[in-house]
Amino acid sequence: MERGWRRAGEGLCWVLAAERIVGGEGCATAILRREARDGGATCEGEAARAAAGDLVEGEGRFALAFYGNPTRPQLVALIAQEEVTSAGGQIEPPGIHMIYLPYSDDVRYPEEVHLTSDDAPRATDEQIKKASNLLRRIDLKNFSVCQFSNPALQRHYGILEALALGEDEMPDVKDETLPDEEGLARPVVVKAVEEFKASVYGENYDQEEAEAAAAKAGASKKRKALTDAAAEKSAAHNWAELADTGKLKDMTVVDLKSYLSAHGLPVSGKKEALVSRILTHLGK
Repeated sequence: MERGWRRAGEGLCWVLAAERIVGGEGCATAILRREARDGGATCEGEAARAAAGDLVEGEGRFALAFYGNPTRPQLVALIAQEEVTSAGGQIEPPGIHMIYLPYSDDVRYPEEVHLTSDDAPRATDEQIKKASNLLRRIDLKNFSVCQFSNPALQRHYGILEALALGEDEMPDVKDETLPDEEGLARPVVVKAVEEFKASVYGENYDQEEAEAAAAKAGASKKRKALTDAAAEKSAAHNWAELADTGKLKDMTVVDLKSYLSAHGLPVSGKKEALVSRILTHLGK
């Protein structure tokens, strides 16, 4: 592997064989080769132009360089771009592409982290068949993006037209990009969706979902009943007067918890904590 180095100001770069370059999180930057009008040049520009001669001599080369300030140096790869011209003028300007290279901990392989000894779940032939049938049912024949208007632009133009004509009412714009609810409600589409869902989740999926929803609704009703009972019991006392007269400490823990439950406050802790929580809620 041919090596060489060039120094220009604070820029330092090596010419290496370009076998494989992995770009970092930052994107690439194009450094166009041009003469400095004021007679000076930046360090990275000087380093890039100094390496350009070695890079353009043959293909498959790139320059490895340091870029940035000394506190946070950044390794970059410099790849030369020759000028491309035609009869009509310049197509590609001469210069160098600067690719920000990642640090070692920036290169990650998520597939290795999530890889387990078990085989990855794959769709069965029946599931693939049902999915293909569903896609055929909702496929838009001869689809083109030109068939649908941009709703934001249509509303903008409609408002401009209304203002120009002196109309008070703004036109209603139909958003054609929304899902076709009528088309999705067709019996053949509904049947295809149900068959695909049954092939993936099983025949009893809807029943299990309904049972879970019913259990959740039952628990919610039970909590509401307890809250209503606590509110009814709490309404028998004038809590603001009890707080002003300092008689909250004489109330039972059950009565204190009824007030807290009625107002959705925590009921944990000793009696002193309950009294303090009620006083805070009353703003005393």
